[in-house]
Amino acid sequence: MLIRHLLLIIFSVLFLSCSEEDSPTQNIPSGYAGFKFKMKNETGTATDFIAITSNDTIIQKAREELKLDYSKRNLHIHGAIDKGSDGYNMNWSWHFKRNEWDLVEFSIEVCDGNPQYVEEHVDDYLSVGYCPWGAVVIEEIK
Repeated sequence: MLIRHLLLIIFSVLFLSCSEEDSPTQNIPSGYAGFKFKMKNETGTATDFIAITSNDTIIQKAREELKLDYSKRNLHIHGAIDKGSDGYNMNWSWHFKRNEWDLVEFSIEVCDGNPQYVEEHVDDYLSVGYCPWGAVVIEEIK
């Protein structure tokens, strides 16, 4: 009986230490910077997503945004997406294509949307790209 309880505790600790949110950051390829984005009107992490780039100009833009107070960040991500998480985009079945996105002030409405809506309609966004107006960079992933 004691061994059974001990095994249960060990498996519980192992299970809880394997956070799904932590694992994607380990898959960012060498030479790329990863950035986590959040929808400004959302609380929690359910709609957060990650994009990566090796483009120095975009990396600098993202870092400049991160220096600003959260309420003053006004650039949103805009770019081409593809199917699959590419090994780093958390639990989403889509990702921004590497080096095919930018941080911009304005985008057309047809590519706007919530990450969950994109998840449910990913094929529609493959041709127009994705530009969530309410998404701001919240963290650099190292």
